[in-house]
Amino acid sequence: MEDMTTPEQPRGRDIDELRTQLRAQFFQWREVHPKAHIHALLDLNCPVAQYHELHPSNLSQRPIERHMEAVHRPDLAHEPELLPQLLQLHVAGEHGYPDEALIDLTLECAVARCRSVNGAYVAGWLCTDALPTAAARHLAKSGVVLDKSQARQRYLPFFEPYRLALLAGDPAAAGFLRRWLGPIRHWALIDTAGELKVISAPQQDDSEHTAPLGREQFASQARIATARFVVMAMTRAGIAVPSEPELRIDAAMRQASGSGLHRTEDIVFYALNVFTLGPRWAEHPQAATLVRQVASAPDDQPGLAQLIAALPDAVLDEMAASAHE
Repeated sequence: MEDMTTPEQPRGRDIDELRTQLRAQFFQWREVHPKAHIHALLDLNCPVAQYHELHPSNLSQRPIERHMEAVHRPDLAHEPELLPQLLQLHVAGEHGYPDEALIDLTLECAVARCRSVNGAYVAGWLCTDALPTAAARHLAKSGVVLDKSQARQRYLPFFEPYRLALLAGDPAAAGFLRRWLGPIRHWALIDTAGELKVISAPQQDDSEHTAPLGREQFASQARIATARFVVMAMTRAGIAVPSEPELRIDAAMRQASGSGLHRTEDIVFYALNVFTLGPRWAEHPQAATLVRQVASAPDDQPGLAQLIAALPDAVLDEMAASAHE
């Protein structure tokens, strides 16, 4: 699958900082949990090229063999070649990391793909006392959820960085997150802003321990496909990706949908204006009128971007000025 984005490549200093941060996390995990193992999760549903050093065929040829364990996600039962793989980086009792370069490869790949509309190949790094078979088995079953809006069970790959960052930032999902992590003590990922994010099991709350996902959480997860196009548009336009991007982009899209917009291109344009003009840009009278017009118009009518672009420069300047008031 061709990668549709053109993500900014991080500067060398940024990679060095992330490498230091990731190694520090690994050191802390090993100090606090001496019986824990550390793995990277590779998502073969978002593949790298066959010549890439992290492609499974090349990993098997590395001088130092590292165990890989498939996560048998039920929705890919008939496509075993796409199953995620737990890649062993450190086993409890080992001195250091037998393949130091492998850690750097996973980090570089995670950063390079963090803004890809197709998703990240290196989903993250996890620390667990469980053996690989048990950890993989847990990841396979914990993603099966009851979606009341569709009245059926379905599998959601919450290990995908965007999904997990969105879930971890929602206090209402703390009980579900604890259940989803299960035997996994900590999870690290590179978020959409290219920053290292570490997720640990929330403090136990018996009232929330078995809490299922609610309608709002499912709605946020369903918006991710559109959110990736927002990220792609921001990247191509040179718009800085903010901190906590998953939560802020979702809030912008929720605002757009709440205004009645339903076409993907209108929601993406609305969200982009939130990050370029300001969160209140659509409160300008002319903007509000056009948003209502587009929300009630047939799909074959001009989109919000076309209508806004046709406004006089003076009105656009007013809109930009009032967006931050």
